Amino acid sequence: MTKHLPKLLVSGLLLTVGFSGMAQLQPNSSFCTLGIQPDGFVDWFKLPAPPASGGVNAAIPVTGIPGLTATLQIANTTTFSPNFKGYYQVANAAALALPLNTNPTIMFSKPVKGVSVMFQAGGRFGYNFQMTAYNNAGQMTSVGPPPPANVDGGGFEVGPGFFNSVPLEIRSMNADIAYVKFTFNGDPEEFTGGYSLINFRIESGSAPDPALAIPTAGMREWLRADKFNLSIPTPEGITQEPYWPDQSGHGSDATPVATNGFVTAAITGSNCTPAVIFSTASSALTFNLPINGWTGMTVFMAGQAYTDAAGWWQNQALMWNESEPWGTTFFTPSESNVFFRFGTTQVNNQPIHPRVVNAGGDFTVTTAEHNGTVDSLWVNGQLALRQGGKEAAIAGTLPNALIGSGLLGTYFSGNIGEVIIYDRALTDAERETVQHYLTAKYGTH
Repeated sequence: MTKHLPKLLVSGLLLTVGFSGMAQLQPNSSFCTLGIQPDGFVDWFKLPAPPASGGVNAAIPVTGIPGLTATLQIANTTTFSPNFKGYYQVANAAALALPLNTNPTIMFSKPVKGVSVMFQAGGRFGYNFQMTAYNNAGQMTSVGPPPPANVDGGGFEVGPGFFNSVPLEIRSMNADIAYVKFTFNGDPEEFTGGYSLINFRIESGSAPDPALAIPTAGMREWLRADKFNLSIPTPEGITQEPYWPDQSGHGSDATPVATNGFVTAAITGSNCTPAVIFSTASSALTFNLPINGWTGMTVFMAGQAYTDAAGWWQNQALMWNESEPWGTTFFTPSESNVFFRFGTTQVNNQPIHPRVVNAGGDFTVTTAEHNGTVDSLWVNGQLALRQGGKEAAIAGTLPNALIGSGLLGTYFSGNIGEVIIYDRALTDAERETVQHYLTAKYGTH
């Protein structure tokens, strides 16, 4: 059998505005073909026995999502292919078999955020299968941005006894998928067994925000790209420069350093998650958070590095510059190394962790902890480095932090999805809770 990879219409979204511009991070009709985080699935066993004629209009509850129903619709004009009698056959709770020339629609009782399913068919010669998402106003596709709201798989199979499986997935940024439609094109004489929809899963968009589970005691800064504002409307209606609002409750929002640059944001990564892009020195942001005197500090960062830092002395992603030698505090998750320092004015204090595998532009979660005289680093939840013999108190640092701006005029090249800072060392359970939240959200592995 010749193996064919599915053709996926991979979608992404990039917004670029000047500091005086106005835009929304998540516009209507924005789609991604990856990253669904389902909280429900369709149990095909709940379907009634298929009718003999008249088409299908069968509503069943979606398991795991209270109040949501999915309605399977098949037109009355369907003619059954050879060796397949009836509108559908339920193989098990996860598998629904359909005749070749059936192009069903699945309607939702209220809009959802994402849909995924595995398509499977067995036969000879070419075929094409497509899943398309729609909202209540009509088809959500376009030639240019936003990306098309459809994914499709095609191939050429040799021998009717072999099966080809294609994962199909669409995720909306605004939970506005009202229904999805399936189309299958192939030779009825070569696909007499029909095709199957397997493991139909749904992300409702109404599940509780998993961020609610992370600890808040000692949290001093929380920057989430899904809360990023590209502009600040004033009471007078004047649009001011964009900012990144602090979610910790302390009001230390991150604002642009320069006044002549651009702020960019993207839907990116394997989970199609919002992130703030840092690609030039003028992309840098700053926020006020004095850390001198802290004897405990924990920093979490979810980000994508697109280049290597030549050494610890440049390309910092997050940095407090020094007021005394060796007081600079910084965190640099580059592609091949993770450099970090809790500045205490201690000479030659420079932890370095060479990555086992180059990050390659993937999201990684970096967790750095200062606990008295011990500094520790976790990468994607795994302990990577631990050093003792440190000075207990952070000292010699300036009060304003920089994001995306490094030493010696350098800058961080990559995307940052989230930064969380505590003024203490967390317990193992607390740290693992935050790490799990970030790794699940940003699709690290």
